[in-house]
Amino acid sequence: MNHPIKKNIYKKRSWEKTFCDHATAPDPIIGKRLPSLKDGSEDTITRNAPAMILFLADRNGEDIQEDIHIAASFGLLAAHALGLGSSIMDIIHPAIEKKKELRKMFHVSDDQEVVASMILGIRNINIRKE
Repeated sequence: MNHPIKKNIYKKRSWEKTFCDHATAPDPIIGKRLPSLKDGSEDTITRNAPAMILFLADRNGEDIQEDIHIAASFGLLAAHALGLGSSIMDIIHPAIEKKKELRKMFHVSDDQEVVASMILGIRNINIRKE
């Protein structure tokens, strides 16, 4: 980070990531979906999944986001191999990052960053018999 060109590139990359995170904040989407969640008519966020895995990183450590996304991909494959349905949910981890109440609910400490989330459940497949 002592090299001025590398430092500027890193700053630009970090700023773009932060800008994208704020530009695609989940609040408007969640706001539209909350009425159906509250009245119990439909769960359009977690799809009534009975389990969720959060992928965390040390906030003060190295940038391992790419590694976490690879780990989440392996999680999807492992779930499929076990006959489970799974999906990466891009709307959940930014919401947990932004809201202290959610961080507390999911037991995420202040020195951790939620990088990805995956929901898991039993697949509901209707097989036609012919």
